[in-house]
Amino acid sequence: MVSTPWLSETVKDLQRQLKVRLFERTTRSVQLAEAGRVFSGLVAQVLDDLDDAIRVAQRMTARPGRALTLGYVIGAGLELLPRLVRTYRDRHPLSRRRRPRRNRPRTSHPGLTDVSWTR
Repeated sequence: MVSTPWLSETVKDLQRQLKVRLFERTTRSVQLAEAGRVFSGLVAQVLDDLDDAIRVAQRMTARPGRALTLGYVIGAGLELLPRLVRTYRDRHPLSRRRRPRRNRPRTSHPGLTDVSWTR
């Protein structure tokens, strides 16, 4: 169980760091502000992506030496791709590396990719 004072202080600290008000408070109620609704949705997506990444990493650890297959849509997170691949290769030096072929699909397809991201 989380204490109310701790939660209240944590929310205040987060709002200060973000420089936005996440909640609208009255003497009778507390509701998410517009910024809070947007932030909450985006954080939920990030946490889902993190869960997916953990599952993939665990699957890869269970099968060392297997190639990691990435799926992506051009323009969606391409600035992250080189860093992700570098980090993966540093942590899994024995993994196989395969360059994409021109006729290979650019989007994710069930069973063909381990990790995929879109906009």
